[in-house]
Amino acid sequence: MAKITVCFSRIDTAEQIAGILRDSGYEIARVCTSGDEVIRTYSTYQDGILVSGYRLNDRLLESFAEDLNDNIEILCLAKPEQLNQIASKRIFRLPLPSSRPVIQAAVEMMIQLHYQKLPSREPKTSELITKAKEYLIETKGFTEPQAHRFMQRQSMRFGIRMELVAKRILENREL
Repeated sequence: MAKITVCFSRIDTAEQIAGILRDSGYEIARVCTSGDEVIRTYSTYQDGILVSGYRLNDRLLESFAEDLNDNIEILCLAKPEQLNQIASKRIFRLPLPSSRPVIQAAVEMMIQLHYQKLPSREPKTSELITKAKEYLIETKGFTEPQAHRFMQRQSMRFGIRMELVAKRILENREL
């Protein structure tokens, strides 16, 4: 799942937007109030979705947006007059006030765009990973997202690709 970071100059606004997204089932990786925090966050993640205000505590969103990795989609929620000042074609804009369903739909669109940009797996690899997930679901009682997260963690823990984790699960029936 795409890592979502919510950043607004006021923490209460950031928490409110994060709450809307959590209520919709999205996992929020970080809630913050400054551009420096966003940069530190995405130096670790390398990809994801940034939902942000126009002005943060230490700078304007546009002043650092171009420095972020291309695998990071950016959605700016702000007043129409602020959105009109954004020149970057990389930043998607949503005027405030916006309703909860509109914010949810905008983030869903950003997630779909994000996944379209990421490289896809070979069909054989996808099939192998799916089989390993199905095994975990049947034997461990995991849900599909839990099985996926388990495999991701094992991949990071051992420093191996998901494909190899899937092979080990299916061959050894353990990891």
